[in-house]
Amino acid sequence: MNYNRNNKITSIIMYAISFSFLAFIISRYFPINSDYANSPLVWREFLDKGVSSFFDWRPTPDNWYFTVYPINFAIFFLLGDDGVIPLLISTILFAALVTLFSSEISKISNGKWSYVSVIVGTTLLPQIMLTDGFVAHPFAHYSTAAYGFLMLLLFTKNLSKNNIYITTMIAVIGLIANSSDMWIAPTFFMPILLVEIYLFLSKERRVSHLCVMAAFFGLSITHVLPILMGFDIQKFEIVDISMMLQNIYGSIILIGETINISVMKGNIFYIASFFVMLFLVLISVWIGWISGGIKRYVTITLFLSLLGIVSSYIISNNSSFPGPPRFFVNVIPCVFAILAINLSGRYSRLLLVITILFAVTSINSYETKKWWAKGVITENNQYIDFLKKHDLQYGFGDFWDKSMTVNWISRGDVKIFPIFIRDGYRLDPYSVRWQTMRSWHTEEFLNGLPKRQFFAISKGRECSDVEKCVIGIQERYGYASEVLTFKKMTILVYDDGIPF
Repeated sequence: MNYNRNNKITSIIMYAISFSFLAFIISRYFPINSDYANSPLVWREFLDKGVSSFFDWRPTPDNWYFTVYPINFAIFFLLGDDGVIPLLISTILFAALVTLFSSEISKISNGKWSYVSVIVGTTLLPQIMLTDGFVAHPFAHYSTAAYGFLMLLLFTKNLSKNNIYITTMIAVIGLIANSSDMWIAPTFFMPILLVEIYLFLSKERRVSHLCVMAAFFGLSITHVLPILMGFDIQKFEIVDISMMLQNIYGSIILIGETINISVMKGNIFYIASFFVMLFLVLISVWIGWISGGIKRYVTITLFLSLLGIVSSYIISNNSSFPGPPRFFVNVIPCVFAILAINLSGRYSRLLLVITILFAVTSINSYETKKWWAKGVITENNQYIDFLKKHDLQYGFGDFWDKSMTVNWISRGDVKIFPIFIRDGYRLDPYSVRWQTMRSWHTEEFLNGLPKRQFFAISKGRECSDVEKCVIGIQERYGYASEVLTFKKMTILVYDDGIPF
């Protein structure tokens, strides 16, 4: 009794330390850009206009409505605030849940202290995962990974229970999560379905479990919920063979950097780490298979999760080499869970060495010494003060440069609506961009704005040459009443409105 109690206390202490470090390191790498403003702005519209705001907003195909939004909205409600801190809290929460769920999966499957390596691995994440992997981003696949590992944790517990209600719960979570982010389909939903098929064929599960899982999986990959709600869906397109070959090499580099154990930086070290860890994972999978029982099923499911995301990446990624690391956020928890489940006992020293090397390498990868968000918040507040000083409350600009962030941080005191600059310096306020309100781009809305308006021009996605854009826009729409400058941004002020 005392032994179990001491184990629980020790586990709680380790989770508390993990949570504290995740809170610290994520806050260091927590940048702020226009993406961050989406749930706060929808929350404000929801409070003002109700459910219709969800349909007014045009989300990306990864809409986050069923996964991140409920958590964010609950935090906004409890704190009475929709600023930076609530988003930081939700981001830390999802990361902590990945650590909790993945380590508990290892603990249940093995029953030994090797699960500590999972806690270490998912706590001391390398910089590439915090930045390009978007772990420190409030709207990213790592939040979906938390739902995925919850599914896998329930699946692990249900291996001994064979409870149809738990299977249904897993399937419902999969449907809801996939309707927000299709990333979960190849990484968790399909692996669990495949193992359910194996369990049925080996007569360890009734057919009802397989039918429920297959039905909900079918509903999820056909995008039933998003289509019914009129949301954009993610189209899965297969790339050509040459791109697949490039993606194979790119995945080796990205995964190698993600699970780097060399303490060094550079592609040669990433490749070496990849193959060392691949060898250890394959050995672990073999050990898990011959062990049978819960070890076999959980190990295979985790391994299928790795195969699922790697194969999906290889056949569908069309980004430039080496591609986005954000797709591989399940790699670290899956790899460490596989190793922890199967390399305890006689191989525990090897597991300890790998864990230490990974931890040291991750710590060595950290470069930032300041809170990334602080500089962005300061600059946005300076811009807001500048606009207020010149009596500018309504304007237009580039989505990515102080438009949505100003809307969010100013709490509506200044409103800047993102619009496109088309060929011939034609301003297009009517095309609805992802992550904006559809109502912002209607004739009725634009005609109802106050006459004193501005257009902010900066070098970026909409304008490659600020000077040419300033000249071209004024030649097309007339000379501005005032031309202001804020840092590298030129602001054209029109007292009688911009004649779109």
